[in-house]
Amino acid sequence: MLLVLAGCTTYRTEPPKATADVPLLASLQSGITTRRELAKEWGPPSGSLQQERIVFYRLEGNGNRLRFSEKTGSWQRSRHSVVLIFSSTGLLEKSSLVRIR
Repeated sequence: MLLVLAGCTTYRTEPPKATADVPLLASLQSGITTRRELAKEWGPPSGSLQQERIVFYRLEGNGNRLRFSEKTGSWQRSRHSVVLIFSSTGLLEKSSLVRIR
């Protein structure tokens, strides 16, 4: 998965962090959270791959101050990306927070 993300950006990344450790993302639950729920709550993702099986949301800020990036287009101000992998039925399989340096 990181190879896919690395291929989409020229930025260097750090190892992914569990989303449960981030207050903004703590509600994500594998096998329970659906892609439809997130689209309704978070809006459209910043990017997607494999027919929306893998989606990305850009985040700005640090630690407890992380927030969704409202800026469209470039990822220059974003320092984090939440990467979500969904099953073919739309259930969340895995989520990771990736810091972009």
